[in-house]
Amino acid sequence: MMQISRILRQSTALQYAAVLIIGLVFGTPLIDAIAHGLFGTPPLYSVAFTVVLIGILYATILFRTKTLGLALTVALIVTSMFGANIPFASAAALRQFQGNLGPQLWLLEVPLILLVGYFAVYKRSIRDTTSRTELLFAGFVGWSLVVALVGNPAGMDAALYFTLRMLVGLLAFGVSMRAVRTGVIGYTTALTVFCATVVAQAIFAGVQLAAGHSFRLTVLGEAVIPRLDPIVYPNTGFTSDIIAGAFTGHGYILGILSVLVIPILLVSAVKAHRKWSVVLFSTTLYLILITRTSGSDSIRGGILIVLGTALLGVALAYYGLFGSVQTRITALREKVAGIGAVLFGVFAIVFYPSKRMSVIAQESKTQPTPETTTTATTTTATQTTSTTTTGQTVSTTTEATTTTTTTAEATAPATTWGHRWEQYRAGIEAFVENPLFGVGGGNFNYVSGTVYGPMDIHRMAVHNIYIGLLAETGLPGFLLYMGAILSVFVVGCLALLPGSKLRLETIGVMSGLLGVLGIAFWTHSPIDRITAFVPFWILCGLLVGNYYTGRES
Repeated sequence: MMQISRILRQSTALQYAAVLIIGLVFGTPLIDAIAHGLFGTPPLYSVAFTVVLIGILYATILFRTKTLGLALTVALIVTSMFGANIPFASAAALRQFQGNLGPQLWLLEVPLILLVGYFAVYKRSIRDTTSRTELLFAGFVGWSLVVALVGNPAGMDAALYFTLRMLVGLLAFGVSMRAVRTGVIGYTTALTVFCATVVAQAIFAGVQLAAGHSFRLTVLGEAVIPRLDPIVYPNTGFTSDIIAGAFTGHGYILGILSVLVIPILLVSAVKAHRKWSVVLFSTTLYLILITRTSGSDSIRGGILIVLGTALLGVALAYYGLFGSVQTRITALREKVAGIGAVLFGVFAIVFYPSKRMSVIAQESKTQPTPETTTTATTTTATQTTSTTTTGQTVSTTTEATTTTTTTAEATAPATTWGHRWEQYRAGIEAFVENPLFGVGGGNFNYVSGTVYGPMDIHRMAVHNIYIGLLAETGLPGFLLYMGAILSVFVVGCLALLPGSKLRLETIGVMSGLLGVLGIAFWTHSPIDRITAFVPFWILCGLLVGNYYTGRES
């Protein structure tokens, strides 16, 4: 009877997910294209109409199945990856904050608030299901508030919004953990919904790449795609001048979400039957291909981390799950071809060469030609002149246009790394000056402003969340936040002990989390971009909830 109930609940969850994912990711662009083509309807109205229609379908399933908690949990997982918000300040005012902090209501916060109320009213006492991770995370939120009120930050409003963002992450972790722990949603079902949402976003990102532009749906989280220095992939005929991010708000965020999902798909492919195994292996390669087009080296590194840890975990799990060597070989024989194809595809995609168009143009100018070889003296004089006027030229160009600055950043890795190291130096200096309170959450841009000047494009969050935590919240904040993350991994390791269920899924989740923590050495998105921050902690909550479910059963 319990098995039938579980299957029915999983089927209902997938119905909820299908309505949201298909409706938001694919239905909205289609309806907007039709409405705009026939009537010239602005995207805001077509999106509003589609969302209302999706809500009616969602309510119909809810009325028929009477599964409020399940409906809200699925809604939280799906909407956590949509950068849809209602701003309460102008765009210029919001740009003063790091990441996407600031006065705004996000779509994901609606099901989140309702879920908190649901567990407070209908389920067991929240106090009875509190985990160690939750206590450490709550301590970090409390400390962030203390820093904002007592630490005298340069921007108290930014520090308070940072605290509010951390509270959202804490609540997302708490309700996700309780949803699994109290049986509202199954662990594997929640992971299926999570992965399906990321894959759907990646499919739409592929459509963006093919079209070469966005589809005007910024109100749903589709970022205004900037024109970048084109990336050329030799011998493929493919050139991209956009970073496709679907509805996540940025292509780098889609890359982070993909890193979370890739190892889960990989271990699921190892575990699945032949047909589904082929589908999952192929989907894994597609996600890697889409993330490769972002041009982010940190995300490529994250892919290698998750691939290595996931395959190592699978090998160790199978070694312990099966008794004899012959049995282990038989169990993995059908998967070897798929794993081999994925490995080949990963290395081919991740390490396939690419160059910026401006770099190719610059290299072609410096190649020896009949014209240049006969005028060596003139060339030398020109180089000398360029050297003496470089500082002035660059300064003038930076003030004149943003496009030229972007190109320079993309084509001069040494300069880019120089900016990053300057950020790291400024962050470490800020921590040394105030190791207890730091400069305040979300306040590093004030520190970087003293380093670069108020008009520099690098006056932003430090591209390393670990240095950022030390600089902004001091040593106590760093220890509390990293302690919460460490406790998640401790729970994950306990869930891998002999006798535990769903070990492969746990290996996949832990690999994804580890990959994002690796990426976090080079970016700030995992902590101040809500569509990367909240999904990370939702996945942590699902992992911890599964551990407690197994322990209690």
